[in-house]
Amino acid sequence: MREKARELVSLVGGPYHGAMQNTQTYLAMTHEQSSGTMTLVNDRLQLSWPDIGKEPIFEKMNDRLIEATAALGVDSLTAYVDNHADWKDRLLDAALALYPTQFEEHCPSGVCRRIALLYATLYEHDQLNAATHDAMHELFGDATISAFEHLGRIANARHLVAADGGEIMDRLERLAIPTAFIHGAENECYLPRSTEETVAALSQINGAALYRRHVIPGYGHIDCIFGKSAARDVYPLIVEHLDATR
Repeated sequence: MREKARELVSLVGGPYHGAMQNTQTYLAMTHEQSSGTMTLVNDRLQLSWPDIGKEPIFEKMNDRLIEATAALGVDSLTAYVDNHADWKDRLLDAALALYPTQFEEHCPSGVCRRIALLYATLYEHDQLNAATHDAMHELFGDATISAFEHLGRIANARHLVAADGGEIMDRLERLAIPTAFIHGAENECYLPRSTEETVAALSQINGAALYRRHVIPGYGHIDCIFGKSAARDVYPLIVEHLDATR
């Protein structure tokens, strides 16, 4: 009854009353290095702070936040939307309607909104047929929090690291195998320049002859696999690579 009462107070009084007063919020403050610069360009302020995410203080803060949130008992997230969801899930889905996406990627599906929240926009909607779009809740299961913690460490380091944050970029010689990189030109989850830099790094260690990179116009991330025209636009590149390296 108390929970429902708080929900009612939120509906009447707004988001800062009732249920939201029982939401855990963290404010983290640190001292950082002074390597950043602010410049005025054409009457607009521009901030440049290269590699700020690599500063030890932010890595330490990130680890402390992970420890703090672990106590909340949340060990996974899901893109699944239930028609009989409780008020917390309904509130999340309503908030996600405001999640910033490209205009052409706006979608009324709560599943699509949750996928964008978890991973960024993973596909171009115009590359999906209706059956695939309607089955998205079956294609995306629970996502473990530990995976996002790992991705956070990778983002902070700005290159691939081990799950514990340890360096692995000194082992690129282990990837001296023929590899074809296929990347959607509209990919917002992993920007196209990421595979460009990956191929350059691998080629420097193992030689450029081992690697090929294909950028597919009009595609995002996972629609390169299950897009309605992927069999025509993407799969031949996969077959070509397999035939050449078998």
